[in-house]
Amino acid sequence: MTVMSKRREKVFENLGKDISNLEDEDIKNGIAPEHPDQISAAEKTQFALRRTQKETEAYESLFEDICRSLTEVSGASIVNLFPLHFGFNVPPVHSTYNP
Repeated sequence: MTVMSKRREKVFENLGKDISNLEDEDIKNGIAPEHPDQISAAEKTQFALRRTQKETEAYESLFEDICRSLTEVSGASIVNLFPLHFGFNVPPVHSTYNP
């Protein structure tokens, strides 16, 4: 979920840059906004970006809490959860560790 949220952040960052550039071009060319009394597309994009960043932070915090809780309760290694968080397909540590 964190990976997808970070990808959405990147999309909104790029969209915001594109919209800002287009609005700047319109101003240079003397084209007035269609609805100057309303929220601009750039402002809406920034709002969406901030919400997505907060969502990413919440996912990361939740992941850290789950890892901490599992470690405290079961003694499971946090490394076993990395594939879930980062999207890697690696075998769990317990299957390769033989004391």
